[in-house]
Amino acid sequence: MTDLVVVPATATDVPELAGVLAQAFTGDPMSAALLGRPATGPDAAARLRHLHAALLRSGPLRHGAVDVVRRAGGGPALGVAAWQAPGGGGSLRDEVREARAFVRALGARRLPEALRQQAVLARHRPRHPHWYLLEVGVADGARGLGVGSLLLGHRLAALDAEGQAAYLEASTPRSAALYARLGFVRLGPVRGLPTPTPPTSMWRPAGVPPRNRS
Repeated sequence: MTDLVVVPATATDVPELAGVLAQAFTGDPMSAALLGRPATGPDAAARLRHLHAALLRSGPLRHGAVDVVRRAGGGPALGVAAWQAPGGGGSLRDEVREARAFVRALGARRLPEALRQQAVLARHRPRHPHWYLLEVGVADGARGLGVGSLLLGHRLAALDAEGQAAYLEASTPRSAALYARLGFVRLGPVRGLPTPTPPTSMWRPAGVPPRNRS
């Protein structure tokens, strides 16, 4: 992992990063709920690319931080993490600008249900100021290299230095266990989404050290 570096994303990186996130979210239950169909197959992959590109452009790229892992000498993106700053949701102007991409991803008929699901997630978010982990994903060929831990550790260290808290939803028990090792605590299930099991809302106060694997 010594040859991996975390760098900030730029607008020109978005198509590549959307592809990485589409790979990472294939089969994800929350993505399937948003799309209204299984998040697998060529059609789902294309829709996920449009969706993640729109999410990156309308929110974290302008109102937060998008971290990318690459090899020290360059090369393709191996992983990406997108964070919204406190109060940093996309503005109405940003969302309107990306409306076409959201429609391409979800379909016009699907938008009301997608907005309902986003409202459910928003109701569960704590009122205390925090950075929100919108999405994190690792490219298929980079799994097992520690890319995800590097991405999350990089941003959490910065938040700890600034005295800032963090929040996320874990879509599976496996991801919840990973986040718990990084100092996140379970707040409870996020009910109201059409997923097989409710996602878990998780909170990390500022300055919490990662837990040992034991």
